[in-house]
Amino acid sequence: MNKLRVSYSLLNSWKAGRVDDCVNMYLHKEMPRTRQMQEGIEWDDKQMESATANGKLTKEFLDYPLVKPQTQLKLEIDYSEHFTLVTKLDIYDSPTVIELKTGKRSALSYLNSEQLDMYGLACKLKGLEVEKIMVIRYDQYNNKCDWAFKWMNETVEEKAHNFIQTYGGELHDYFGKIGIL
Repeated sequence: MNKLRVSYSLLNSWKAGRVDDCVNMYLHKEMPRTRQMQEGIEWDDKQMESATANGKLTKEFLDYPLVKPQTQLKLEIDYSEHFTLVTKLDIYDSPTVIELKTGKRSALSYLNSEQLDMYGLACKLKGLEVEKIMVIRYDQYNNKCDWAFKWMNETVEEKAHNFIQTYGGELHDYFGKIGIL
């Protein structure tokens, strides 16, 4: 049987019970975008441009200084006999992973997200140094910014492994049954 390419988006959609989204995402079908998603993409593009050109994020994202940022860093890891782990980090600025968010949900609320755990694990498995995983969130509706971070540790790694193996295993079985794999 073929390997399943797993990303946070794919696994999170499966976890939420959005089976059709998983199939469409895996088959690279165009997915509809909300206005908020489009705004987030536009803000993200601005930050990637500023990080590369200026070595810092824009004022909306605290003018956060960067040392040697790698933006939109794609990592692909041969995770197991069943999975290839794929991630795209907003910014890797060794030894920090930075995830940018927009909207009303606080930066702190993202800290328990499996997304951050997976990004930290992916870096570690790829041999990249990671000590801290940070979220910087800009609420473009109220012109406010906040940030939060967590340290990379064994608990973060374990949570990521559990997320991948639990939902990836279910998805692997399902895709095998319907003939995608």
